[in-house]
Amino acid sequence: MNSTWIQKNVFDETLLQIRDLLDAPGMRLVFEQALGCPVEACQIVHAKLRPGRNCLVGYRLKAIAPATGETREQLLTLAAFGKGESRERFNLAQRQPLVSTFIGKAVFHLPELEAVVWGFPNDRKLPGLPAITDNARLKELLPEIIANHFGREWEITALASDVVSYAAERACTVRVKLELSNSRTGASFPQTLFGKTYRSGEGEPVWQMMQWLFGRERLLMPEPLEFHPEINTLWQQGLTGRTLEAFDAESEELRSWVEKAGLAVAELHRLRIPDLPLRDAVSPLEALAAAENLLACAVPNCQPKLHLLVNRLTETFGNMETRPAVILHGDLHQKNFLATGEKIALIDWDNVCRGDPMQELGSFIASLNYRGLLEGRSVEITEGLIDSFVDAYRAASEGEFSALALNWHAAAALIYERAQRHVVRLNADAPGVVAELIELAIRLTEKL
Repeated sequence: MNSTWIQKNVFDETLLQIRDLLDAPGMRLVFEQALGCPVEACQIVHAKLRPGRNCLVGYRLKAIAPATGETREQLLTLAAFGKGESRERFNLAQRQPLVSTFIGKAVFHLPELEAVVWGFPNDRKLPGLPAITDNARLKELLPEIIANHFGREWEITALASDVVSYAAERACTVRVKLELSNSRTGASFPQTLFGKTYRSGEGEPVWQMMQWLFGRERLLMPEPLEFHPEINTLWQQGLTGRTLEAFDAESEELRSWVEKAGLAVAELHRLRIPDLPLRDAVSPLEALAAAENLLACAVPNCQPKLHLLVNRLTETFGNMETRPAVILHGDLHQKNFLATGEKIALIDWDNVCRGDPMQELGSFIASLNYRGLLEGRSVEITEGLIDSFVDAYRAASEGEFSALALNWHAAAALIYERAQRHVVRLNADAPGVVAELIELAIRLTEKL
């Protein structure tokens, strides 16, 4: 991930060590010295900048365990802070419950880089992570769920788990494959559960919302099973299928599934808003202003066109009529649609909110354009997918549809969601991708 862009243009003056953190060969030597054991390889697996606050970098090491001489992989999450901040953070980290790792250290300090490093499954904001990644703990946690939802006569006879996704300091999802046996009849069958652990305060609202949503007519989603507050973990029944991202972008099969995705979103938007705590969608004007400030610093060459674009969006925002707020999924992209059997399911309900339906559609259109850009798809292919989705949604929608608002929100989301996210993840190709996203957004504003 070491890139000329980052080396020449570190745009956060409080975190100048970013240059060194994204130098994987250099960090291999740093970790080798800090751990006191040979590190054969070091790979950067993710990075996220929180401007003015901190920077998270995830590494995958191949190291030789000091105690056994065994070579294994170890995930590390490094949090870098401003000058003089890391010592206090390290002291706090040592006071948290920690579990051992094969490299011998659960957490350690790199004072020269103002950084604290956690060895997986230790995470400063996910106290439930050690429990859901330990098969011994899972064998203690899951029998009650099985008894409650399948019957007391069913027992776990085999269990295997793996980590599906891990966003440091935010959430982690594990897949647990079980073999269940009936103590009365001797029958057996396989079952897959997913457990997702959250930061403090973020799991229970998702659990409540999923309970309310589950079983609604024509809305397919994973069944929420139970919530374990002591480890802030939500358990769901697994669905089999493929995400839309797994399909060939040029296939008619994907076109068909994208149409079903449009119908599913229309069904969601028809539901009444529940009497549950539900946050409002992000303010697009505020998000645009914040994104412009960040992008102008990170990619200075984009500033003139970006400024004209944001001004154009700001000036035309008042021309759009306000639509009644609806339930929004909050994170529509191809990975969150699952083709299962003949139906489409919506998954990952962490960001449910209420807001303008055109804002949700615009966000999805921005995600399709972004994915098409990264994969080198032709404009015609991407526009075909967008048309299939929008036409299906429009045919099934009961609310007011506005092409003007749709194009406005798609253009805005290309900037405050896609371009900004590409930069804060410190992708080496950020300058080129940001420039192309701005051009895409400008073309959409020509339709306003």
